[in-house]
Amino acid sequence: MDYQPAANGFSPTAHYVSGTTEVDGLVVPTRRRIHIRQEDRTPDLSWTPITLDLADVRIR
Repeated sequence: MDYQPAANGFSPTAHYVSGTTEVDGLVVPTRRRIHIRQEDRTPDLSWTPITLDLADVRIR
């Protein structure tokens, strides 16, 4: 994903997803780490301003 969300001041971001679970036949990533991109567009991996960890995923 390549976008600039309002939540972090419209800074360009890089998303890394990992960990999966299968829900009703769909494979869903359960971990997302979002990093701010540097001037050269590479992610700044020295800190992680946004993390998402999903559990008990259900499809309705």
